[in-house]
This record gives sequence, structure tokens and C-alpha cells, in this order.
Amino acid sequence: MDDELRRWAATWKKMEAFDMAIVRRAQSAYRTEAVRQLLEVVGLGVGVVLVAAKTASTLAPGDVSVADGLRIGMVWSALVIGGGVIVRSARQRTKSQTLLADTPQALVSDLVRVHERELQLWVGKRALIATGFLAVVALALGALAASRGMAANEPFGAVWRPLGFVVVALGALGVFGRRRVGFLRRELRGLLDLQRELDAND
Repeated sequence: MDDELRRWAATWKKMEAFDMAIVRRAQSAYRTEAVRQLLEVVGLGVGVVLVAAKTASTLAPGDVSVADGLRIGMVWSALVIGGGVIVRSARQRTKSQTLLADTPQALVSDLVRVHERELQLWVGKRALIATGFLAVVALALGALAASRGMAANEPFGAVWRPLGFVVVALGALGVFGRRRVGFLRRELRGLLDLQRELDAND
């Protein structure tokens, strides 16, 4: 990818009408996407290992309660959905790379696709359904942990800490997501304007 960007940079230097800042924006966007996908894969892998270990320890005694079975099922379902989202995103990125060409128009078009892919992860119908399911699972697990803590007469903080953490995490995700979506939409508007200008200059 860096070699391709260097070639694009050389092409853009020949075009007095456009600024090299678009190349730096492309570098930033590609790196952000690569880091995000790496974190997604690492997070999924760690989650699978932890959940598998917890599942094995829960099933080892042989007497599994309905609550334990429900909790295990919800967590594994969440991991499967997360894995599906990651695989779909990776396929889209691979498909997009096959369309790359050594032209300014191709760079802008691919940058548009990069931002559209991330935007779909935030506001796409499938993404919203998956996020809603994962949020319900997280809240349900927090509520189960709180109910078990209350039944065991644990201290107030220990009882409500898991559920409170889930609520705070979901709130932080919502705030970050709203700001990120606003940024992506502004970037897309600017890129589409630039794309139209490039097409008009052909």
C-alpha cells in the first residue's frame, strides 16, 4: 500500500490544481482502517479464548444451570456475529483493492469506499442490528451478574459494578460513534466534491 501511495504522490505532484494533502489523508485513512481491523481480529481472538476457557470451566462439573447455559449461548452468539462482521469487512477491503489504479481518480474513489465502509459499520442496517443484539447481550449479562450478586448478599458495589460498567461503556460508544459518523460524513462530502472536480477536468 505504501508503494502505491508513493506512486500516487508522484502523480499528484504533477497536478498543480490539487494539493498533496489528499495523499496524507489517504495514508491516514488506510492506516486507521488497518489498525481498526487488526484490533477487531485481536479482540475477537482474545474473546474466543476467554469464552472457551470459561465455557470449559462451567461445563466441567456437569451440572449446568439454565442461567449458565443462557449466558454461554448469548456470549457465543455475540462472538459469531462479531466474526461475521469482521469477515465481511475484510472481503470488502480485498475487493476494493482489486479496483485500485495509479490515477488520482482511483485514489479518491478508493478513499470514498474506505470512508463508506466505516460509515456502514456505524449506521448500516446490519451493523445496527448486530450492535443492538450485542448491547442486549451485554446488558443481560450485567443484569444476570447483578442478580447473582444480590442472591449471594454481596456488597452493593460488587453487585452493580458489572452492569454499571456495561452502561458506561455503551454510553461512551454512542458518544464516540456520533462524533465519528459526523467526521466521516464531512470527509465524504469533501471527497465527492473533489471526485466531481476531477471528473470535470478529464
